[in-house]
Amino acid sequence: MQEINNMDSQAGEPSSRETRLEKEILKLKKENENLRALNISLQQEILPMLKSMKQDTLTVNQQPQNSSSQKNPPEKTHVLGISPAVLTSCGRGGTSSSAMVKDLAVAVFGRDTLATHGLSGRAGNANKDAIAKPALDQDKVVQILDTVQKKFPDVPKKFIRAALREKLNDEHKLRVRKTV
Repeated sequence: MQEINNMDSQAGEPSSRETRLEKEILKLKKENENLRALNISLQQEILPMLKSMKQDTLTVNQQPQNSSSQKNPPEKTHVLGISPAVLTSCGRGGTSSSAMVKDLAVAVFGRDTLATHGLSGRAGNANKDAIAKPALDQDKVVQILDTVQKKFPDVPKKFIRAALREKLNDEHKLRVRKTV
């Protein structure tokens, strides 16, 4: 009975632990408010700087557009046989070099050509007795490699070629599955 009375009296009065927790909560709330105020002031200082940097980069990247540049697309897209709009759409947002290679390959060669051609035109070691697939147009392959290399300079060419080879294999497998 005495224990119940002790519990009732403790429930009515805040213990020292509860008061410490309440003080800690108040302290954290004040600190949170201070951090929010600091965040807002930093944003107000940084946003104008970011806007001016964005405008500076836009003016640097803008080139005067005259009628001759519109009639003659950039040489790279002319060699690849695709429009500049298709070139910019390749790569699914510019996050992956392999995605860009695969998209460019489909845009330049088409799925049927990718399924029936090889990168070098030679039979691989595993298929020495098989007839080799014809090679893709090497000028276009080089242009695709150069285009991706300019967009992703840190990626070695061997990885870009591997992604192209992977796309060729995937398209071949898809074609074989469709006919079966």
